[in-house]
Amino acid sequence: MTTAACKMYKDCQSCFASSDVYCGWCTLKNKCLAREECLSDAETEMARRWLKPGKDTCIRNQNKLVFQRSHNGPIDILISNLPQLNEGESYLCVYEGVGNISKPATTDVIDANSTRLTCDVPSPTQIPMSSDGSDFVEVPLKILYNNNVDILTKSVTFYDCEQYATRTDRPCYDCLKSKWNCSWSVAQHRCVSPSSIDNGTRDTWIEHDQTDECPHVQDTFHPHPLIPVRYPTNIILKVVNMPPMADSRNGINCNFELDKGHTFNSRGTIQPGAAGESTSTVLCSKTSFGYDAKKTLLQSKLTLTWDTDKTVDFKENEFTFYKCYATRDDCSKCLSADAQYRCGWCQNPGESNGGQCQIPELCNNRTFISESRKCPVHEITSFTPSSGPIEGGTEVEIFGKNMGATSSEVSEIEVADTKCTLIPEKFVTSTKIVCRTGKVVKETQGLVSVQVRNIKQTSKNMYKYKKPDVTTVEPLLGPQAGGTKLTVRGSNFNIGGSKRITIDHGFGAGVDCNDLSVVNDSMITCLTAEVTNAKDDLQLSLVIDGNYYLIPKLFSYKPNPQVKEVKTLSNSGHLTSYVGGGRKLFIYGSSFKSVQKSTLTVTVFGLDRTTRRKRRLARRNKNRKKSNKKRRRSVEDVFVGTPTNFTVNCKVENDTMLICETPQVKRNVSATNGTAGEPLKALLTLKMDSEEIKLGNLTYLDNPDFSAAEPDRQQVEQGYLKIDADNLAYSKAVTQDEIVVLIGEQRCFVETIKENQFLCVIPKKPEGDQLKYDLKISIGTTTWKLEPVLYRPPNIDENGTITKVIVIVVVLVVVLLVVFGIIWRKRQKRYKANKDDFKNAIENLEQSVRADFRKAFAELSIEMSDLTADVIDTGIPCLDYRTYVTNLFFPSVRDHICMRRPSPEADSDGSKAHKQFLDLLMNPTFLFVFVRTLEEQRQSFTNRDKAHVASLLTVALHHDLKYFTQTVKELVKNLIERNLEKNPKLIFRRNDSIADRCLSNWLYITLYPYLRKNVGKMIFMLLKAIKQQVSKGPLDAVSGKARYTLSDDRLLKEDIQYHNLTLFVKTQEEGDDDEPSIVKVLTCDSVAQVKEKVMDVIYKRLPFSQRPRADQLDLEWHHGRSGQLVLPIDNTISETNSRWSRLYTISDYKVDNNATLALKQREQEHQSSSDIQDTSAAPSVHSADTSALTPMLPEENSTRLYHLVKSTDETEQNRQSSINRDRHKYIPDLYLLRLLNMKGILQNYVHAVINSIFDETSIPLPVKYLFSFLDEIAAKHEITDPNILHLWKTNSLPCRFWVTILKNPEFVFDIEKPDTIGSSMTVITQTFIDACAVVEQRPTKDSPINKQLYAKEIPTYMRMVQDYYKKIKEDPAVHEMEMNSFLDNIQQEAACDFDVNTALQELWPWVNKYYDEIMEKMDDDDPYTSYQMSDAKQLLMQTYNLMEHGSNTESS
Repeated sequence: MTTAACKMYKDCQSCFASSDVYCGWCTLKNKCLAREECLSDAETEMARRWLKPGKDTCIRNQNKLVFQRSHNGPIDILISNLPQLNEGESYLCVYEGVGNISKPATTDVIDANSTRLTCDVPSPTQIPMSSDGSDFVEVPLKILYNNNVDILTKSVTFYDCEQYATRTDRPCYDCLKSKWNCSWSVAQHRCVSPSSIDNGTRDTWIEHDQTDECPHVQDTFHPHPLIPVRYPTNIILKVVNMPPMADSRNGINCNFELDKGHTFNSRGTIQPGAAGESTSTVLCSKTSFGYDAKKTLLQSKLTLTWDTDKTVDFKENEFTFYKCYATRDDCSKCLSADAQYRCGWCQNPGESNGGQCQIPELCNNRTFISESRKCPVHEITSFTPSSGPIEGGTEVEIFGKNMGATSSEVSEIEVADTKCTLIPEKFVTSTKIVCRTGKVVKETQGLVSVQVRNIKQTSKNMYKYKKPDVTTVEPLLGPQAGGTKLTVRGSNFNIGGSKRITIDHGFGAGVDCNDLSVVNDSMITCLTAEVTNAKDDLQLSLVIDGNYYLIPKLFSYKPNPQVKEVKTLSNSGHLTSYVGGGRKLFIYGSSFKSVQKSTLTVTVFGLDRTTRRKRRLARRNKNRKKSNKKRRRSVEDVFVGTPTNFTVNCKVENDTMLICETPQVKRNVSATNGTAGEPLKALLTLKMDSEEIKLGNLTYLDNPDFSAAEPDRQQVEQGYLKIDADNLAYSKAVTQDEIVVLIGEQRCFVETIKENQFLCVIPKKPEGDQLKYDLKISIGTTTWKLEPVLYRPPNIDENGTITKVIVIVVVLVVVLLVVFGIIWRKRQKRYKANKDDFKNAIENLEQSVRADFRKAFAELSIEMSDLTADVIDTGIPCLDYRTYVTNLFFPSVRDHICMRRPSPEADSDGSKAHKQFLDLLMNPTFLFVFVRTLEEQRQSFTNRDKAHVASLLTVALHHDLKYFTQTVKELVKNLIERNLEKNPKLIFRRNDSIADRCLSNWLYITLYPYLRKNVGKMIFMLLKAIKQQVSKGPLDAVSGKARYTLSDDRLLKEDIQYHNLTLFVKTQEEGDDDEPSIVKVLTCDSVAQVKEKVMDVIYKRLPFSQRPRADQLDLEWHHGRSGQLVLPIDNTISETNSRWSRLYTISDYKVDNNATLALKQREQEHQSSSDIQDTSAAPSVHSADTSALTPMLPEENSTRLYHLVKSTDETEQNRQSSINRDRHKYIPDLYLLRLLNMKGILQNYVHAVINSIFDETSIPLPVKYLFSFLDEIAAKHEITDPNILHLWKTNSLPCRFWVTILKNPEFVFDIEKPDTIGSSMTVITQTFIDACAVVEQRPTKDSPINKQLYAKEIPTYMRMVQDYYKKIKEDPAVHEMEMNSFLDNIQQEAACDFDVNTALQELWPWVNKYYDEIMEKMDDDDPYTSYQMSDAKQLLMQTYNLMEHGSNTESS
């Protein structure tokens, strides 16, 4: 066993507790050691030098060390197992806390285990006094061996009885009750320890606990326990055990100290009691007391002394002095005092004012008023508030004088001639009366009157009754964490007393806003409280004095904002900025629109990098020989120094994105900053209203430095301006889009960027003679000004050199044109003679198409990646459930009245009839008879009527989707059974029955979740891809024909020359510092088309319904010094000697590349005066109405309008174009290759849509349920032909539901569907239909182009459909309970109530019209009459009478 193992135990107890047989306590070394480490050979037999666990015990003190402070001799300490000493060894007693006084100690062995150690104590003057007023002090005592080894530490207690003699309240009692057994001497007025008393005088001392023998005051004989000031008063005391000599020498004194500086001393005399009694009476002489404090009552203690300074014990020592006049300055206040004070109002005779509150003895010759009815008349000085609501309930505080000693004296209160109810518990004697106003019918005003003691007094000012009016509140939504600042506007807000704003949570009680502030008479602000759950459409109420005023707009608690990701344009994963700040942080998350105010706090730390490196090096040297597997934190991970906060406001872009700019940071943010150039570490905290979210770390880098390298030479030679940069930190702190270079007022766009330099494209020199322009570089909020840039001027000499050069150039051009003309003519002849040249031309055209396809596909892929990112940020703009089903149930109406929320006001009789009718529809017997009756009316009941009735039935039964599902199943089963004998393959194909329509509606309802969550995104991406690609090529604004389309009918079969333009567009909402939006357009685009592309970029994050209309906006061109020009949408160019007029294109206005435009609200004077129905005046240049356009617009004065192609009424071969077609023979069919081009570009998106619809891994539950139902019917009727079942499933689902969605995406999404998109979607839809066919139909050369386009892919899609059907058939059938649960979830998620009464009202005329036929069918003996027919007939008759006559009487 090693010594180190024993040394781990630091005291004797832990050493013994270790149970280690090798370890023991080495007493004279005060350590746990092994025996051989503790004892030398000579000491092995020395007793108690090494204590063995289990045999010995640790050294300890065996007696109490408690002594009187005045103890003068040595003390004995009994210690167990104290080692014996050898010659030359010693023990020492050291008293700590008293100057470490050392006293030598002697030892005396008592027995084998105990030793007596004797040492002296310090003198009384060396012992410290107690700091807390206690009667003892503890002094630590150490026993040292050889003056350095601590053998034992123990506390010695020194107590002091003498201190009790100085106490003023009960010195004798406290002395005798002490725990030290002290005794008290009355004659000496001393408290001592019994050991200090001489035996000869012990009888004169009162021993411990004999407190009854102490001199003490037993009782007071003063006739009144209260002592008035200014009135001479005797104090009489009953005293027990008073010594006989008390009245001798200096006698007895009575002392009071009322307040600081006011001490009253009076002489006392003793009157002894009867013989043999210890009781006597002390009489303090009459004294007039007083104090300065403005207090009604003041408590004080009496000090009763004898022989100058000997205090008599006084237990109940408290006297109360009082002033009647201290706080009672009028009669009512005076008389409200308790009767024991005997206060009354002293007033000079004949005076109505003035007087004083006093006791009767001090009233002198004045009149003493002791009854309140004799008090002077009260007076009203003011009241608050000065106005209140007409509904009453306002607590009016009325202030004045003499307004009653108690509330019972107030008999009547009126405010503006209206009774005001007294609130007794808020009554303040004489000075304040509080009452609650009553209700008035209209706004009015009047005086305040109060009747006290049957005397009425009125105020000088008027009280006004007003009616508050709440007009609006903003914002209307906020996070559930609260903290949203609500601003309520209206009028008459400065009235009444209590005000609060409640938000009703729908649980029967509202939650009050916090921090309500009445800004002025028309505005109130408050902060919303935190709630546990988000909830929409909550009622806001302004509550004034308990009266509720509904705020006309509803508030919604939205889920708390959540932050998912923080990025910069660098997208490097680590957030970095220059110290100059201004870098945009893109914060992605959710529920940002509910935030009213968002701020970003950047906490920056200085980094003492040098100090930390020294510490790391020292630690590394110290541990060099040890293996260290722990990861060391780098300098960049450690925050050092005083933090400094910088806060900036953030901007909410949309519900999922927030943009904050980093603040500017100075290098001296803290005293512990590192040297220049070192990164600064910062913490990001985003505060959204009251919610705080930690965003992580940000690194600040030093600002870069820029210089231009020979700018005048480079721009001429290369067209680029090279900027040298130091500390650019490209890809970390900046991207090329964040560097703004301005030459004058024009931007030099950065094209290439490296770590130490970048290039920007020099813009065209502005018009004018100026050659030198300022060069500025801006990154964030920091701007650098460099040496000016010099544009090189043209070399002009006095001899007209330029003119000569121009003439020479013109001559050369003419000669070259002639030569080229001759060459071209020859080549034309050879071309006509050689057929191979024509074949080469075809091949060249095919290569051109392929090149266009590759380029277009690459561009579309990049743009769709951006669009995908936008979709992730903003989500798919799906319509809400109500709008979605409205579009599909009533496609021709779109806003049917029965699809709205039900009105709360309903006629009771009508509601009763409607309820009866609804009960009738819930009777399946009647419902099936009703439907069958309508189906048989072939002449008077059209297909349109069937669709309308089916939709009304769906609305009426929507509240019970389980019943509606069973109804649809029964109707479908009956439909199949009726048509089996005809041609079963045609069932479900025509969609011309109520059963068909109800089945469609059932699918619209049940597939909405799957459409929204799964397929919707794919369809939306396909629509966007079509629109993006169409915009890449020419699009005729008049005919609607486009270069890029899938439809042969809509193909622009012309070679239109164009090139791309990049425009920079700002809006009115954007400031001068905001970055403009970049918009790509074509030179052949009309102004209306440019405007639409601009709006698509500006409002890309807004649903279509929330965008402004195109005719509400103007496109304004900012053209340098030339000013601003609004670009009209309907300007035309008339051709000479022709009836044709061409729409202006953007190139006709000479708008150059990189031009700046602005999108602004249209002013009246800018509106077009043309009546030409150009689609540009509509929301889109190729809107949904384009299909109705003729190839040319209506004529005015025989003028025909065209954009790109002149269209005539003749066939396609006679078409005219705006281009010159003399270069080659015009073959329009060659341009059909563009259809293949468009198809290849869109193929991935088309495939994604079809694959998502027929995805075997996520088959919707309703589809399984429907297909299983059809399988059951087929098995029941022994239908074995698989083609029939395939057709049933195809016609009931893909061709019914998905075809409707694909053809009408605007029914599902909040988008615009131009005809160019619709024509392409028609081709895709036809491909989808062909893929669902039973047998493949191979196209021939005579088949339509659209059929041939996807002929190669259709077999693949057909196998996909067949596998989909097969997978559903192989899967287990859906249980009815599973389907019911699914329907319940739909109703809960939709939470949509329709106006059922309106639907029933529209449905009833069909029942009324065919009432007789329905009754006849109920009488017939057919399958429909087997379901309790009599009950259904009875219910029908009752319903008829209620609906037609408002009566429940049965009809005959």
